[in-house]
Amino acid sequence: MTAGAPTEMASAAIPWPTHLGHWTAAIVALGTRPAIFFVGYVSIFAFGYATGVRPPVRFFENELLNMPVRHDAGWYLQIAIYGYQYLGQLTTETQQNIVFFPAFPLLMRWAALIGGNTWLAHVVSGTIISLAAFVAALAYLYALARDYLDEAQAKA
Repeated sequence: MTAGAPTEMASAAIPWPTHLGHWTAAIVALGTRPAIFFVGYVSIFAFGYATGVRPPVRFFENELLNMPVRHDAGWYLQIAIYGYQYLGQLTTETQQNIVFFPAFPLLMRWAALIGGNTWLAHVVSGTIISLAAFVAALAYLYALARDYLDEAQAKA
């Protein structure tokens, strides 16, 4: 480790307000995520669910609240609330929550404590954490593109 390493590390931690990549990522997220959420919500009523298929995971009576807990998010919600549960022999016909990484449900659980530790607080905290991770990934992608492309191309 060289004497300049702490200085280099400090300069690598660019503050939010001055970094164009963070603002670009936030604008993209604010411009696309509500539209994606709206299309998903409208598609539930326009197309419904396939006949003969098991109904999707439902934690709430409200379809808008159920949207963020579809697919793997439902598993993470169960882990955040109840913890990991081993139900015996793991086969190709059984599904268990022990196959999911712990960081996301742990963050959901901590954030939900602020909101009252309810199901809704877990769903809201999980949605916020996911959106924050999306913005961070976009900012990282912008920084990566900026290393190889000019400003306009990286922004696009």
